[in-house]
Amino acid sequence: MSNNISVSSDGKQISVSQTGLQGIQGDTGSQGIQGIQGVQGIQGEVGPEGTVSDTIVGNLNVGGDLNVDGTITAAKVGGINQIGTPSDLGTPVSGYYELSAGYYVFNESIDWGTTGLKLMDTNETYTFISPLIRAQTYTGTDPFITTAGTGIILKYSDIILITPNATAISMTDGNSLIMDLGVFFSCKQVMALTNMEFLTVNALAMVGCETGVMSTNTEVATLTRLQWSSGADVSGVAFTALGANSKRLIFLGNETESAATESIFDIQATFGGIMSNTGGAHSFGDYFKTGTRDQTDVSIESYHCIGTDDSRFIGSASVQDNTTATTIVSVDAFVPFNLNSLAIAGENIERWSMTDSNTAELTCNVDGFAGTLSATLSTTGSGGSSEYHFRVVRNGIQVNGVIAHELSGDMGNTFLSIPIKADAGDTFVIQVANHDNTSNITLRYGDINIS
Repeated sequence: MSNNISVSSDGKQISVSQTGLQGIQGDTGSQGIQGIQGVQGIQGEVGPEGTVSDTIVGNLNVGGDLNVDGTITAAKVGGINQIGTPSDLGTPVSGYYELSAGYYVFNESIDWGTTGLKLMDTNETYTFISPLIRAQTYTGTDPFITTAGTGIILKYSDIILITPNATAISMTDGNSLIMDLGVFFSCKQVMALTNMEFLTVNALAMVGCETGVMSTNTEVATLTRLQWSSGADVSGVAFTALGANSKRLIFLGNETESAATESIFDIQATFGGIMSNTGGAHSFGDYFKTGTRDQTDVSIESYHCIGTDDSRFIGSASVQDNTTATTIVSVDAFVPFNLNSLAIAGENIERWSMTDSNTAELTCNVDGFAGTLSATLSTTGSGGSSEYHFRVVRNGIQVNGVIAHELSGDMGNTFLSIPIKADAGDTFVIQVANHDNTSNITLRYGDINIS
């Protein structure tokens, strides 16, 4: 049975039953009606007080005037909610339109006033999209888009949000956000995300906002093409990460320009995850907020972003003008140098630590390191000429071969270059032995570098 209904223009209202009965012929009035398309030869009776009171899904063909006593609402076609005005969402409750899960198309730029959107259903998916990239303006102080249910996935794309007095999107408690082109203009805060399952973003533009995204305990966050342009707050931050339950935070291809006192990242002390930042360009202001964790932290790696410093793997220690001799107790017995606690870590040390100022021991702070230990050692022997052997040990075990140097009372320079591998907690020390006798040796000056 077709959904097409024809209505006469005689000014009378018609009652049509959709029972689909076939082969039944009614009495023909002065003006008959072909009631239901597809049922040939059937004529309905024209009554004086008929009404059309059902929901029509399909085409309504009117052969004259159609008088409606009531409200014609926007169509919901195939589960798609076409939104042209706030009233298309019904009546708000306590300052919010309460939305069931579904597909919402924002066809027009809308001023929502102080009424926001609340996602109500648990363990459901919502899609918000604006094919023509229309702006949605909200002047309330509570979050504009927020969640009441848990386990929600919000798929969001091609929408401009303007929320000068409020957070644009607030999601909590096991929810997730998938965003493809989100533009946020003059927002007090872009997003407040707490205890999220995941955040996946492809193109996030924040222009003239007071602050950006606050991510607390988001398990996995991946953001591509984050953009920040000179915010409205001189202390604004584009992305703040905190929370011990955070796991992985990944950024690709950021494009950022901030005021001199703004920052792009604030990775707080409580952030329990790891962060990778690759590619992009930055102008003005801090990339990592001063006083917080940055690219030198063992849990944060940042590379190839123009205008910012790369993460590095550098172990460095030195000693100057040491006069304390290293005691040799027996021939060919290796011992670490005695530096009388004068060794200091290099200013550029990163992802390594100097863990013993008496021996210049260096400890790796990350897994999977591969590089070279290089050293320049200025030493003096005692007594007559003796052949001294130098070696590098990792956790007390020799790495590669030994380097020999004939020394007496005059200062001589010994050079080491040893390929090494290391994981977190591995220690490296240079040791010395006298191959000929028990004459002592003094390391007067030394530089040790791992990279």
